[in-house]
Amino acid sequence: MWIVVSAILLLIPALFLAGYALNTDVPVWIIGLITSAVVLVFWFGLYRMVAKTLVNKTTTSLVDVARYLDPSSYPARRAIRGGLVDLLRTLNDGSYSRIVVVGHGVGTFIAYDALTVFWAETNLQPQGNPWRITDFVTVGAPMALADFLITRPGLLSGFKNSDVALRRELFDGLVRRGALVLCPLGSETLPHSPFAVTRWTNLWFPVARGSLHGDWFGGAVGPLFGDGVRDIAVRGNEPERLKRGSAHTEYFRHPEKDNEDDLAWHLRKTLAL
Repeated sequence: MWIVVSAILLLIPALFLAGYALNTDVPVWIIGLITSAVVLVFWFGLYRMVAKTLVNKTTTSLVDVARYLDPSSYPARRAIRGGLVDLLRTLNDGSYSRIVVVGHGVGTFIAYDALTVFWAETNLQPQGNPWRITDFVTVGAPMALADFLITRPGLLSGFKNSDVALRRELFDGLVRRGALVLCPLGSETLPHSPFAVTRWTNLWFPVARGSLHGDWFGGAVGPLFGDGVRDIAVRGNEPERLKRGSAHTEYFRHPEKDNEDDLAWHLRKTLAL
């Protein structure tokens, strides 16, 4: 935005001079003013179009996550999470022998919240734990940025190694207080974690180094949430995963493909369908 505004401000004096050179019969300020107005309208329209495209296609998911995790949104967050907990409770008390939870984008955080809350609720039942959720699958999960989105560091955090260490320290503090639950590998998984009995698989379109292709907001979640998470970078799905910025919205657009580099193929393999 600032580049566009600066270019316009620099262009106005040039238009005054051009107007004077093209027609000396009309006052230069009139020509410059009219021409500048036309250019301003054009650039403003172009900026709005580009901004709308970027917001709708690229950043909506991350904005939704930031809103969902904002402390001021806690009542809404609790209501949203509560709706999914109610659904899981209904399914778990029904005739199903297996339940799979799949989340995409901000839905990965919502599903994670619901699973941990429902696990705490179910684990307190005296007759034991009738847990039927076998798999948790996250797709294009901004949870890869959880140390930034959840801990909410300063605006300029991340430019120094110390900032990254501070974010990790804040994240680990939330884990110690029980606000976050990890997914470590093997039988040593803590009993208060639903991932003691639920497999967590994470899928995303990777961003190649030096390229804008891929999902800018997805990534490996294992480095933050534990080595029990099975991270799978889906490198097929062309041209969906190669769309700059909008690849985040393309995961489920073409489910008919069937090869080992396709998201649907990985889902079927993960769930043994």
